Amino acid sequence: MLRHFPALTLLLFLGPVIAGLLGTLAPAFGYLPALGGTAPSLEPWRQLMAAPGLASALEVTLVSGLLSTALALGISWRQGSSDGAVPPRAGR
Repeated sequence: MLRHFPALTLLLFLGPVIAGLLGTLAPAFGYLPALGGTAPSLEPWRQLMAAPGLASALEVTLVSGLLSTALALGISWRQGSSDGAVPPRAGR
């Protein structure tokens, strides 16, 4: 009985992840029966690439994400010590 626990645990953890990935990928490739998509296709990707403003929207997303990350990192380093140095790791 105990020898089955690792496989069961793996199934319990990976099952929802795999289901979520399939539930995301299926509509991304045109399979969404509720909206009439009954066969996989690349048409949703063609529509995405043809969307006006996609490049600028992607640029704004990437720049704001990178700048906010850099700002948060700078603030956390500054708050870690009075001289602005990186604080030592705990447990050493």
